[in-house]
Amino acid sequence: METLYCIPVLNLVVEVYGEPENAWYEWRVLDDTNGRRVLHDSKNQGYGMAAVALRDGLIFATEKC
Repeated sequence: METLYCIPVLNLVVEVYGEPENAWYEWRVLDDTNGRRVLHDSKNQGYGMAAVALRDGLIFATEKC
């Protein structure tokens, strides 16, 4: 498991993590003001592309701001 992207969005952080060798990615949104507590995790959506997971994570984060 590795983190591919870690993008700050205001007081949040969007991370994309997964297994590139298996083309499996997920995203999570962290609260950067509270010790990087996980606010939302896509968990078992099973994105096949890291960029698509990043897109969805960014959409979720910007809707929460």
